[in-house]
Amino acid sequence: MANLWQRDRTFYAAYTLAAIATVLVGFGPTYYFKGSRGPTLVPQVQLHAALFTTWMALFAVQVFLVNKRRTDIHRRLGIFGVLVALGILVAGYTTAIAGARTGWTGPRSPRDTVEALNFLVVPLGDLVLFLGFLCSALYFRKQPEIHKRLMILAMVGGIIPAAFGRLPGPVMIPVALILLLAGPIYDRISRRRIHGVYIWGTALIILSIPFRLVLSRTDPWHRFADWLIH
Repeated sequence: MANLWQRDRTFYAAYTLAAIATVLVGFGPTYYFKGSRGPTLVPQVQLHAALFTTWMALFAVQVFLVNKRRTDIHRRLGIFGVLVALGILVAGYTTAIAGARTGWTGPRSPRDTVEALNFLVVPLGDLVLFLGFLCSALYFRKQPEIHKRLMILAMVGGIIPAAFGRLPGPVMIPVALILLLAGPIYDRISRRRIHGVYIWGTALIILSIPFRLVLSRTDPWHRFADWLIH
């Protein structure tokens, strides 16, 4: 058990660093390292980015506390994490709606007010996944083996997909797959079986991609998206 604990500490620390590196590379040119270059971000986007960054930092602190066996502080800090998560949900929704109104169709894509209705399913879908995994993680907060896997899924399914889309093209899909499958693969290596949470959670994230693609092209979605932005 001691060796497994040490391996778990190493895995979650490495995963956290990889997630943070992905975000820094993805958003570095337009936010973290842009300095005075490029257009100034509107206050709404700045707030969304600040909450997003706070979540990443908090995630790292929470992993550090668990590694140091300070679960007492970890639990108390979790209350702050819930508040940050609520802020992310509200700011993420309002930013997505504002973007759709101005024709936002994703990074490196031209603005198009018609295509923006299709694209809106992407950020809203990420928020739904984040909310679902986070609520499940809170419900199972007293069962660490379930809780920590759900938090990983909330991260990879709902928080950092926006960073994936901003990575250089050749590495975008490989990095996304590595972060998505790292948990299940680590389970298989360390425990010789994949935890059920990873099985259904990973499947849900993967299946949500073609589901959103199909949904975005339907008339009911167009009517719903048009209603949201007006």
